[in-house]
Amino acid sequence: MDKERKHPLAKCEECPWYEKSAYAGEAGPEEATTIVIGEAPGAVESRTGIPFTGPSGQLLDRVLDHHGIDRSELRFTNVAACHPPYSPGKGSVVPPAEVIACCKPRLDSELVGRSTIVCLGNTAAKTVLATSEGILSLRVGPPRKIKDATVVATVHPAACLRQSDLFPNLVKDIGKLINTDLWVGFEPPTVASFDDAESARSVIQELSTYDELVVDIEVDVAAVKDLNTPGGKLLCVGISYAPNKAIVIGEKALADGYVTHALKRLLDTKKLTCHNGKFDIAKLMEYGLLSDSSSFYFDTMLASYTFDERPGYHGLKGLASEVLGAPDYADEISPFVEKGGGYGNVPRPILYKYCAYDAAFTFLLKEHFERKYLDEPDLRELHDRLVMYSRELIYVEREGVRFDLDYNAELYTQFDEQLRPLEVRMAEMGLLNARSPKQIKEWFERAGLILPDTTEDTLRNLYERKPDVELLGLLLEHRKAQKSFSTYVKGLRKRVYEDRVYSTFLLHGSVTGRTASRNPNLQNITRGVVLRKQFVPDPGNVFVQADYGQIELRVAALEAEDEYLIGVFNDPSRDIFDEIGTNIYGSVEAAKRKENRVRTKAYVYGMNYGREAASIAGEYKIPLREAEKGMNAFFQMVPGIVAWREHIQQELKTQALRTRFHRRRRFWLITKDNRADATREGWAFVPQSTANDVTLTALTRARQAGMHVRIPVHDSIMVECADDPGVIGDVRRELSRIMVDTARDLLGDRVPFIADTEVGYNWGELSE
Repeated sequence: MDKERKHPLAKCEECPWYEKSAYAGEAGPEEATTIVIGEAPGAVESRTGIPFTGPSGQLLDRVLDHHGIDRSELRFTNVAACHPPYSPGKGSVVPPAEVIACCKPRLDSELVGRSTIVCLGNTAAKTVLATSEGILSLRVGPPRKIKDATVVATVHPAACLRQSDLFPNLVKDIGKLINTDLWVGFEPPTVASFDDAESARSVIQELSTYDELVVDIEVDVAAVKDLNTPGGKLLCVGISYAPNKAIVIGEKALADGYVTHALKRLLDTKKLTCHNGKFDIAKLMEYGLLSDSSSFYFDTMLASYTFDERPGYHGLKGLASEVLGAPDYADEISPFVEKGGGYGNVPRPILYKYCAYDAAFTFLLKEHFERKYLDEPDLRELHDRLVMYSRELIYVEREGVRFDLDYNAELYTQFDEQLRPLEVRMAEMGLLNARSPKQIKEWFERAGLILPDTTEDTLRNLYERKPDVELLGLLLEHRKAQKSFSTYVKGLRKRVYEDRVYSTFLLHGSVTGRTASRNPNLQNITRGVVLRKQFVPDPGNVFVQADYGQIELRVAALEAEDEYLIGVFNDPSRDIFDEIGTNIYGSVEAAKRKENRVRTKAYVYGMNYGREAASIAGEYKIPLREAEKGMNAFFQMVPGIVAWREHIQQELKTQALRTRFHRRRRFWLITKDNRADATREGWAFVPQSTANDVTLTALTRARQAGMHVRIPVHDSIMVECADDPGVIGDVRRELSRIMVDTARDLLGDRVPFIADTEVGYNWGELSE
């Protein structure tokens, strides 16, 4: 029997979704000049037959109302007009290519005569714009043009409901429908390059009349491990000195000693602005073009982060497009750059123009952010604090930390001996490849269990319900060992450059303000001997590490003005866990029992993270009622903390929390599904962020006192010094003093802060 088409232009008879899908085609006036296109109808739409009437549509309505846009004047549809068929064990289903192709004639007919097209999400944007580029890239900057239509690409409301930090993108992008003059007047920068010594020296002399300069460099790093490792050839230096004006000192000119001497003298005496200056300033120092980091004055990347705490939105190209309306000027160099390669093969005229644009747009962004800081001077103070941290982290990154390759080779053998028996046993049970999600799913399907995915959380949750399934335990054990091996043994070895690793420490890498680390990530290496033992001091040296004791708990006590906790922390003779444990378990003797003390710590430390009784009961295998009783007994002792937590819950409704260092954490979209997570994040934010700023300030002071900082981890600082008892003693005392004094200077003396020190010949074996 012939299939009846649900739309006259759609090839429904060829569509694999035809039999099991409900149709919800179009809505809104056919003559509308603006059309909104999504991916596919949702569950609600499959019942109403009208697109964008479910939760996503309701959220979109709120955004349209916010901008004063009348929904009744818009046309609505989806790339696929039918709701995806139910697929057991799978989440949302993206329309496959064959479904999109069948519906494409229908969609194309809907685009005819529209002056504006709004694409919600990857599927819509990629289909309409015929591109493989992702939505987070496509949404940036001015609307795009296809034929006679303007295309605004943005995230799908459904994605915002799943990941609320995407919501500001949706609000901002929909605003582009009415704010059509944001980028009017963009003009390409005026640029000039100087690649001979005489003209380069002349222009450097002319630049000496300016007090502030913007600097950007291009480096060929093809021969080195990463951008953050030493080495690589300096190809050019771009300098912007006025709005939309930039010059470039070329590769040939930089080979002249008189040019580099003049350039160093210039840069040493000016206030310097960069975008991600931690990289540019460090490289200029490495190449002998800058004496130290003291002239580093403004960072447009960090400025962007002060206004928007979400990571991932602060790249120069994205900001130049979004804020200034700049075109994608990187297109010119991309044909000459291999993936992971350097810029050495880029023809110099093209490279110099690219570098000049970087510098010129950084100059304009600096002006943009400085205007914004006039209305929010607190954020300028935060920016200057971040730049202060950057100046010192430059040295931490440049010096790196020594890596024990011999011990790393031993770990290869150890992990092989641990993994191989697990893999043999799983193969005997019918799972030949424990690393294959497909084979894992198939094994459990044969066992009558449908897995939505094979993530560790899914496997762990299933194992808690079905501890008798041997394969689950084996898989979890294998996952843990395999991750440690691939990331922290094999992965770290790949990052070694001349017996050292050079991590990058990101000041803009988290919403809480906590420092992040990458290439490699040193801050995620688990505590313990095995993995951290790979990091060693230079011959003749030792590590000295100082940790703030209970810093986040002490910050919470201070912020909450909790008199009980403040009293305990001010009396060294009192033990917080003994006292709280006594209240929970009825006697000091019971409180001191190892298992009870461990649980008491779980109640106390879990407070800042919103840990619930069910979590503690599950971890320590105790009845839920017992965990609830213990938690209630703890909270009865800290009424200030209870009131503070309630205050934070109220503040969440305004979607903004602040620290005394002017960091902000905004919760852009709070729903019934994410409210619990948002509340837990809110409780953790102030103690976490404040502790991080105290630690980074202490790191700054330790560096300025002449200490060689190797690895900072949130609330600890590890330095390296000579293996001499006198020197070690001096360093331990001084580092501890700096950390204690820093906390007191920044937070006052109502709550005392402590810093305990340890010493060792590797990071994994530190002792008092």
